[in-house]
Amino acid sequence: MNKEFVTYEQALALKELGFDEPCVCLYDEDMYLFSVREQDDIYDYWTPAPSYSQVFRWFREKHNLFCEIQLDRTTEPKFCFVIFKYEHFGNYEKVEVDEWYLYRTYEEAEQACLDKLIEITNAEIKNRS
Repeated sequence: MNKEFVTYEQALALKELGFDEPCVCLYDEDMYLFSVREQDDIYDYWTPAPSYSQVFRWFREKHNLFCEIQLDRTTEPKFCFVIFKYEHFGNYEKVEVDEWYLYRTYEEAEQACLDKLIEITNAEIKNRS
């Protein structure tokens, strides 16, 4: 079940970016993942642990960042990712990724893509201030 949720480090970074949506799981201060039913003020003490689909949706809706995990059929390892920034009037701009790696599994590419989304959003926030 842990494979469905972002890592503790990613959850902390997302919390710093303003992620505050209700989640079915949280991390405690010992990095232990547990499920919750009521979520009144517990975010003050614990860190929300979103699922990958939930956090990718959040990046699309809040930051206009869209990503794709792609299959490379010509090499081994097989997976890579691409990130696009949605601009007004239906235009998309490909976000340049400094490094281009291939990953052995879809999940590894998904993790790396999420790390890059966090990095891009941090940079955008710093540029605005």
